[in-house]
Amino acid sequence: MIRIKMNEMIYLIVLSMIIISVMSAREPKQITLANQGTIAGMYITRFRTKRIAAYVGIPYAQPPIDFRRFAPPEYTDLPSWEGMRNATIYAPDCMQNDPKKEDIQHPLNKHDELFTKLLESQMEEPRKKEYSEDCLYLNVYVPDDFKVEGYPAMVWFHGGDFVRGSPNNINPFQLVLKQKVIFVSVAYRLNIFGFFSTLDNEAPGNFGLLDQVASLAWVKNNIANFGGDPDNVCIFGHDAGAVSVGLHLLSPYSSGLFQKAIAMSGNVLSPETVNIARKEMITVDKVASAFSCFRKPTFQLLDCLRRVNYQALLDIGEPLATWKPIVDSGFSNITQPFITDQPRKLFSDEIFSPVPVLTGYTNMEDGLLLDKGEDSGISQREFDIMREEVILSDITVDNSSCFTNQHHIQDAVEFFYKPIPPTTNETILRKQFLDFYTDKVYGATTYQLAKFISKHAPVYLYRFDLKPFSDVANEDIPDWIAVPHNFDLIFTFGLPYLALPEDFNKWDYRDKSISEIIMKMWTNFAWYSNPTNSGVIIQWDTFEIERPGFFIIDRQNFTMSTAATVNYKAFEFWTDFYPKVLEIGTKCCKEPMAFKQLMLVLMVPAWLVAGQRPSFAGSRPIGYPEVASPSDALGNRFGDDSPLPVEAKGDRALVERLSKLPIDKQPFWFINWKAIEENRKNPQTYPQRENSFTNQGNSGQPQSTNFQTNPPNTQSNSGANSGLTSKFGETNNGANVNFASNPAGNFASTTNGYQPYQGYNNHQTRGYFSSDNNNGWQWH
Repeated sequence: MIRIKMNEMIYLIVLSMIIISVMSAREPKQITLANQGTIAGMYITRFRTKRIAAYVGIPYAQPPIDFRRFAPPEYTDLPSWEGMRNATIYAPDCMQNDPKKEDIQHPLNKHDELFTKLLESQMEEPRKKEYSEDCLYLNVYVPDDFKVEGYPAMVWFHGGDFVRGSPNNINPFQLVLKQKVIFVSVAYRLNIFGFFSTLDNEAPGNFGLLDQVASLAWVKNNIANFGGDPDNVCIFGHDAGAVSVGLHLLSPYSSGLFQKAIAMSGNVLSPETVNIARKEMITVDKVASAFSCFRKPTFQLLDCLRRVNYQALLDIGEPLATWKPIVDSGFSNITQPFITDQPRKLFSDEIFSPVPVLTGYTNMEDGLLLDKGEDSGISQREFDIMREEVILSDITVDNSSCFTNQHHIQDAVEFFYKPIPPTTNETILRKQFLDFYTDKVYGATTYQLAKFISKHAPVYLYRFDLKPFSDVANEDIPDWIAVPHNFDLIFTFGLPYLALPEDFNKWDYRDKSISEIIMKMWTNFAWYSNPTNSGVIIQWDTFEIERPGFFIIDRQNFTMSTAATVNYKAFEFWTDFYPKVLEIGTKCCKEPMAFKQLMLVLMVPAWLVAGQRPSFAGSRPIGYPEVASPSDALGNRFGDDSPLPVEAKGDRALVERLSKLPIDKQPFWFINWKAIEENRKNPQTYPQRENSFTNQGNSGQPQSTNFQTNPPNTQSNSGANSGLTSKFGETNNGANVNFASNPAGNFASTTNGYQPYQGYNNHQTRGYFSSDNNNGWQWH
């Protein structure tokens, strides 16, 4: 009897152990988080026996609701709980509106729509979209076999132009399973919730980026509990997530929270990546007005906005501005800005975290900018129009009365990208436009970022030219488009292996093999800061200024770039030459542009050799300005605070020589200051040529001069604007004269601004030339 009971006892013990073993196989181990509590995760299984552990919906900061709306995240006092928290349910995404139909139809949004469609086609049940203001949660995916020495942690910041996106769309199963890394995906505040700023310390903005900092602090403090290494964290982002990565390289808030960085298809140096405070003042006014709030004081504005319903705030507030990071340095009462200066300036000044970086882009990021209407190519006229539109986005002149030379900017770009020999082939022109756009927006900025960082840390650049072989991945994408935005992620996350059983054979075996290589290189970088350190026999050199190189990923092979595969000259054009042209072409001033002054200088020798002025009819264009008042030696004729010099510095020999020439022999650019001073002391009337015009105003009243000199025996025309008052007459009676050359070689003058471009368009002459032995010719 006793023997039977003993056998029954042994049987029950063994049975219990089996049951416990089975139960433990259904759930990964529980994790205890410091200052929060214990969580229970779940297994994600594929192919019956392949699985990873997942802990989702973990809060990393206090909910940003009520008084925490429009405030930095609170993560020193983390949310906590008693007992076991279920970490098997995904948290809602941060507040955002579903893309409207018209938004999806925009060419640059088609990439997202097509890629989302592809992702959802590979899911058993597409996740229901839920949004909440309480959204500061993250997900942790861990290899099944926890290791003692620690896995690297790859922290993922999703894209979406800082207005939409989700950490839950990407499935890292294959990356975690095969490459043995911990993957952390983070939700952060978006649009008006994440990037509204009152331009002071009350609500400085950049809350979405500060949310990311809070998540990195959480990872550093807790990743060891999941088997990760807190000292081997790689931040990882695509699109706006890649821009976030770049900003974390620059921000003092993020320093020390990560050890390497991957930025895909997004660059912090791209134009208009960040907002400028002075341009956002109107946004604050718009938001206050839209919700009937007092604009000032700021605390009352925030109190009002925090009472607004979150959906109303999103629906009304989202269209009011382009919501994105802002340079918050200089805000009143701010203790520590997140972005202390323009990104380009910070990199140039070497103010960034010197960590290894892997970054790149696809060869047709915005290929769908040319939608199906351009399947056959584009004409030269279409090419010119689209190119001009892209360049116009760079041209900002705050003062509409400014004199600029914007057409020179367009001319410079047209010259560089003009097909040689000229062609009317619309397919070639389409390729030329996409090269121009990709070079400017992605290639040049990636190249420049590498030049900045490579002085202090390893940088690996890539260009993704490899279009998937599988038809399922290319559905709705025109044949002529190679790799558009998002579609490199197919290989980065092993999408060919994540297909449903019925779709598994739809993926070409070559896409699966390539995906294995890409995942290995990306995770090699996370493990060792070198993408080819282990498991691949591929040469991928670091970028060096003296020996720049991109790793080209295409269907033929994986190899380093050559002059034939990467246009480094184009990158230098956009990073070095173009900014200078842009600065000159948009310079706001009322003085002649530098190159026009140079043209005048170049004309001097020819006129001196000829011994006479150029042949044009009419009076001497500059003439002799009105006599200065006794209180001003030579008169403040030009509307500035500096009086004209009585005597030119340097060698006066040429000046004296030209002063003695007859009036009709003097070059038009020369102003006879000596004669002017003499005329002030002894007023006299100068002879006038036929059909000439002289401003006789000398009454102390503001004068306006608007005239055109004509060939002999033709009628002089004063123009439609002769009644305008010149500000230059407020000090004296001097006329401000601008010259434009017409095809006949005559000169037209006007005081009221721009004329159609003909020769020296709208040239304003305000000075004189002199020379000395040291400096040569100088314009004064």
